[in-house]
Amino acid sequence: MPRQHAVAWIAPADATDEANVLGAANATASRLELVIVETIRGRENASEAVAAARRHGTLIIPALEACLPGLANGADLIEAARRDNWRVLILDIGADSAAWSGTLVVDQFRELAAATGADVEFPVPPAKMLRRVSGVRGQEFFRASGFIDTGVYLAAVREVGGSVTEPGCAILEWGAGCGRMTRHLIAAAPDARITAVDIDTDALDWLRTNIPIHEVIATGIDPPLPFADQSFDVAIVHSVFTHLDSDAQDAWLTELARVARPDGTVLISTHGQAALRWHVEHPLVPMAGAIGAALPSLGFFFWRGEGWEEDFHDGYHTAFHEPSYIREHWAQWFEVLDVKPGALRGRQDLTVLRPLTI
Repeated sequence: MPRQHAVAWIAPADATDEANVLGAANATASRLELVIVETIRGRENASEAVAAARRHGTLIIPALEACLPGLANGADLIEAARRDNWRVLILDIGADSAAWSGTLVVDQFRELAAATGADVEFPVPPAKMLRRVSGVRGQEFFRASGFIDTGVYLAAVREVGGSVTEPGCAILEWGAGCGRMTRHLIAAAPDARITAVDIDTDALDWLRTNIPIHEVIATGIDPPLPFADQSFDVAIVHSVFTHLDSDAQDAWLTELARVARPDGTVLISTHGQAALRWHVEHPLVPMAGAIGAALPSLGFFFWRGEGWEEDFHDGYHTAFHEPSYIREHWAQWFEVLDVKPGALRGRQDLTVLRPLTI
């Protein structure tokens, strides 16, 4: 049952930031039938925040890295809440110590905190842009998550006999944003030719200015891409098909098959059972359990209730895929080499594809 009282812990940069994060904390408290009776301000007041949480029962943190230095400390906080029978809600990460999301986030934090090689020598985008591409404003999360996800994609390429280290290898990163993964692709494949595309012109402007990449191109919501047939050895698509409806996906699968070379590798992330469970069980996400029950029989489900259109466009929402749907439906365009459940930090599946040759 929800606790009656809660405490908010914030460490805003300025008055505008404080109003925003307090607004998020109060909106969450109201939705969960909590009342914020105390607000702790300042990154240095961790002990005070935990003591208040013990008194009131629930601690709400709108932005984790603003309050706690290091993701490992976030994992420790969730584990302490569970051990000592109080609750912590971390809004930007989407974690609730009383739900399965808490377990998943603890594992993610430990993995991210242990990442070595994440601090490549490139600038980090401003906090507002970080939130748009990852939902999180923290620099550590941005660097480490990009490093780990890039490693998963490149390992999958190697597993099917591909390579990104050959001179002249052409890599397409479709949905590059402000370069969360691009910065690590450059470090891992210095001899490759990397092309970054996205619909977010602000993010691409930042990427073009700050990261030494070969080509940065803004594209439309719909195909085509401005490339010749069979232009790329590897195409990396992260957190794009997780937000498109079935018609848009079919159109883009056709286009990706067109621009990939016959022996090339196309890698696409999707929301599978792990992401579905996170959405259904999380108290901060208003998603009905009936949706989760329907996915196994439907194979694909497009959920429009999360409000993503406020940041992107009307057709940008949340999609879920069963591996069986991918293997059957995507076989119109590709040989489905592998579907890796939860490969990307436990939250997204990774599908490895090769274009069909006609």
